[in-house]
Amino acid sequence: MSHNSIASLAVTILLVLSAVANADSDVSHCVRVGDSMHQTPVVNIDALAAQLNLSREQISKIHSIMDDVATPMVAMQEKLQDYREMQKKLHAATPIDNAALKAIGDKQARVLSDMLQLRSKIRIDIDAVLTPEQHEQMRNLHHSNESQ
Repeated sequence: MSHNSIASLAVTILLVLSAVANADSDVSHCVRVGDSMHQTPVVNIDALAAQLNLSREQISKIHSIMDDVATPMVAMQEKLQDYREMQKKLHAATPIDNAALKAIGDKQARVLSDMLQLRSKIRIDIDAVLTPEQHEQMRNLHHSNESQ
């Protein structure tokens, strides 16, 4: 795979993730990692609870799911930010080191793939908590969000 195709793939994945995060106004979960708070673009549990009429037990299970993935999600976001900073420095250098840029692009693609897999796991785990009626409500919500 050429450097240009890897770079294109990485940019496409970033744009898709950005669009998904921005399209869903109800996708955030704040977590404390160390001494700081981080917002992870995953699930707004309060909005989901109100829209699907979740029980306290379901809310508790979803909170647990989100807490389990918060640290790895924040770590992945921080890695991506570090890689962006490295890219900026490499692009500013003369001459441009294409091999180093390719290596960073490959690392970004792996992290983005891991993030997509984690988001899929979150969705599967949350789906396991929902009743069939709530699944139907969720599908209807997604269809109405897609049409907007």
